Formats: sequence, C-alpha cells, structure tokens
Amino acid sequence: MSPGPSHETPILLLLPEGTPLAQGLAAVLDRPEVRQIAWPAPWQLDEHGLDLCTAQPDLASIDRSTLDRAVQAWLDLARPEALDAHVARQWHAVDERVRDHYLGRSALAVLAGAFKMGAATRTYAPPAAFRRDRVFEASVPFSYRLAREPGEHDARAPAEEATLSFHPYDPDGVEARNEAGLDAGRGPVLEIYAYASGRRRHLELAQAVARAQGGWRVIDVGGHVERS
Repeated sequence: MSPGPSHETPILLLLPEGTPLAQGLAAVLDRPEVRQIAWPAPWQLDEHGLDLCTAQPDLASIDRSTLDRAVQAWLDLARPEALDAHVARQWHAVDERVRDHYLGRSALAVLAGAFKMGAATRTYAPPAAFRRDRVFEASVPFSYRLAREPGEHDARAPAEEATLSFHPYDPDGVEARNEAGLDAGRGPVLEIYAYASGRRRHLELAQAVARAQGGWRVIDVGGHVERS
C-alpha cells in the first residue's frame, strides 16, 4: 500500500489469532483517553448484504452494552457464501465501465463488447480485486474523540477525532494484511483513521492499548513501521 493522505491511511492494530473482535474494539473505546463515541447504526451494512436488523430484530441500537452481541451477529452473517452472493449481485449491478476496469480488457475487446460482438462483461467471473474491494467497503466505523487540545481548532479535520473500524468479511485479517503489504498472518485487524494533525495522538493510543493487552501489535501503514 502506498501511503496516501493521513485520513485515508490506517494505523493497524493486529490482534492475536482467536482474539474476539469485540474485545479489540472495547480495548480502544474503553480507554480513559476516549471522551466521546459515535456508535454505528444497526443497519450500517444492509447494502453490503449483512442485514443485522433482520437477524437481531430486538437490537434497538449499538452501544457499549450491546457491542459484543452486534459484532458477533455481523460476523455470523458474514459467511463466505454471503460474500459470494454479495459480490455476484454487485458485479451485475455496477456500470459496464466498472466491470471493464476490473477485467482490464483490451481496447479491442471493449470495442467488440460495445457492438455486441464479444462476450458481455457480466458473463465473466468477478475478479479477485473486485471481491477484495467489496470486503473493504463493508466497514463498521466507530468514530471517537480524544480531549481537544488547546489552540486553534479545525472543525473540518479535528485532530482529536478518529475512526476505528473492522471488516466483518475479513475476520482473520487476511485481506487487511495483504493490503498493507505485511507478512502473512492471521488474527483480527482493527483500523484507525486519523487526520494528520492528530495522527501522533491516535498512534500513541493504539500503542498504549497494545502494551496493556500484551502480544498485540501496532503498524503505522504511513511508514510501514511497527510501533509497540
């Protein structure tokens, strides 16, 4: 992964294999440094094929008391066959130009398809890159804020704010590790996205969590440097 803008480049918190994802989220969100939290809606992933409201009709909202239940329900829904079905639906729903992009077809093949002389892009199997992007699109965000530091405040890019997220379709962190160019491994991966002005504080928060838990790792993808 080539580092982009800070708010688009994650700080990764790597959990040991077998660690519950909800435990990792709570380890961050329960820290005393975290002052405010915006919890995701139960319908956050409906358009990604993960209908939590139908699966858990009595789950009125997500907060600290329902976090474990909601996360586990999303993971239970995110079976490989659910991802297969979601990818297939999206492959047929996207614009022809999007399918051409993922297929990387030659200009001649694209032209032939336009004149109905070649195979329609819908007849091709969705490429691995298309599937991977659907995995990353299905993200559950927990926005949080640390205490605001004295001085000028940018309301459009608040330094104290970050987003902690996970991908139910990638429970073992395989795709997240590949995307970051890390060595193969397994275990849940949490992502933290922060603005450049506050990235240091959020990196330090992740480091503090890793130290407190023991055996957890923090990778700043901005420089692919391990911080522990």
